[in-house]
Amino acid sequence: MPTESTPLWERVQITQTKWALPPLVNLGGGFWTVDIEDGFHVSRYRNNGTFDEYLCSQDELSPALRNLVLASEAATAGLSRKIS
Repeated sequence: MPTESTPLWERVQITQTKWALPPLVNLGGGFWTVDIEDGFHVSRYRNNGTFDEYLCSQDELSPALRNLVLASEAATAGLSRKIS
């Protein structure tokens, strides 16, 4: 992971837990937030504990972090337009 990504990683890392994804899968307690697959993906959510969507892009860590930065910048830009 590039050194410039370290502050972002420290801000977004979470403990492994199961979140709901209604109405698709809630059997067995839902989806793991941190899962051992073939890569990383970023899924949207509005409330902790519930995914709005589930993606399985299986990116390497650097592209996943880049996508997270882009999503964060877009959300911040949208928020600043609403405040203005």
